[in-house]
Amino acid sequence: MSDPKCVKAKERASRVQYTVEGFFADEGGRKIPFYVTVLPHHAFYMTIANKGGGKLSDQFVRIFGKPTEGPTVVKGGACGGEVGEIAQELDVHDAMMSLVWDGNSYDRGRFIEILKEFLKNVSEIVL
Repeated sequence: MSDPKCVKAKERASRVQYTVEGFFADEGGRKIPFYVTVLPHHAFYMTIANKGGGKLSDQFVRIFGKPTEGPTVVKGGACGGEVGEIAQELDVHDAMMSLVWDGNSYDRGRFIEILKEFLKNVSEIVL
């Protein structure tokens, strides 16, 4: 079984916050939504809490290293819109899992650089 591939992503950036939301497709074509926010002192990642989301989370851990918090499971889906437009587009109502990176080893600039590299082969990117 291969890793999920990112097929759509939407980026938003300001001086303080860099956000990417989108979805990956697994081998069966099922869409797995994700949401990443990079702030000055921590980064936050969320996806659906199922086998596909777990596999996607494993990819994020491989590229960013072990999170300082998580995985944490939150029941009830999009958590008041936190997951973003793409998850709403996919009508996500399942439990979500999150990961957080912060502390002394967290480097915001490097985190954004790695995230952009990770997503550069996206087949559709919306800015």
